[in-house]
Amino acid sequence: MSFANGLGARSRPNVDEATVTGFGAEWRSFDQTGLGDEERGALAGQYFAVFPWAALPPGAEGFDLGCGSGRWAAWVAPRVGRLHCVDASEEALGVARRRLADRANVTFHHA
Repeated sequence: MSFANGLGARSRPNVDEATVTGFGAEWRSFDQTGLGDEERGALAGQYFAVFPWAALPPGAEGFDLGCGSGRWAAWVAPRVGRLHCVDASEEALGVARRRLADRANVTFHHA
């Protein structure tokens, strides 16, 4: 999957490789898998407090742009029909893939 920045043929990708590399290393080192289910659920509940979950249609499809370690995706995946996890860091996607390996409704995109 490729995303264009809309600036034409003379443009360069809107990606700072140092930032992408830094986030990949961060999520590999601090993947948050040590959080207990109760703490993770409380954090996710606060993070998504304003989201209208009840208004989603059956089989809803969504995305997590900048999914990092997949910490939020792990909470969202059981609530949707299909979840697309997108990250510029292949290393971060690797962490998310491992975390969400048991979720058949998650698709990963390096972009």
